[in-house]
Amino acid sequence: MRKILYFLLYLFLAIVAVFQIYPLVWLLKFSLKDTNEIFGKSPFALPEDPKWENYLKVWTDGNIGVYFFNSVWITVSSIILTILIASMATFAITRMKWKLNGVVLGLIMVGLMIPVHSSLIPLFKMFLEVNLIDHPLSIVLTYTAYNLPITVMILLGFYYTLPREIEEAAIVDGCSINRMFLL
Repeated sequence: MRKILYFLLYLFLAIVAVFQIYPLVWLLKFSLKDTNEIFGKSPFALPEDPKWENYLKVWTDGNIGVYFFNSVWITVSSIILTILIASMATFAITRMKWKLNGVVLGLIMVGLMIPVHSSLIPLFKMFLEVNLIDHPLSIVLTYTAYNLPITVMILLGFYYTLPREIEEAAIVDGCSINRMFLL
């Protein structure tokens, strides 16, 4: 009975894998055809003569290199800014004693519950007022703001596992708060 269940499970997973992979295969197959082959009598057939120059044409005529560089620049900037701000906030929440510690953590957790789509119009109006429409900085700031709560949540678990004895020893040795954060 157990072998039958495993067989059915693997069969189900194989079917799901085929449904997931087929669009990628279809996309690759169509990217190697010319227009006549795509709209011809057998659009689902393999390309008769693969047109590898389609990729070169898209890269040069479509400015894909510029778009790729913009995507990488925006992604890397957003990640660096998010990690920097979230790690400082998490360090302050977990390692420093201050009155509004719980309030700040609560506000950050409320950020997890705000749907992205509910703030798109106010964000657009705000970026319009400060002339950041069609500027990469608006995307970097938006990605950073939306990713801060989850990044703080992930880092909270990490910072709570660090032993306090190391910090106490560093304070005894004369280490400042800023230096402790960087170490």
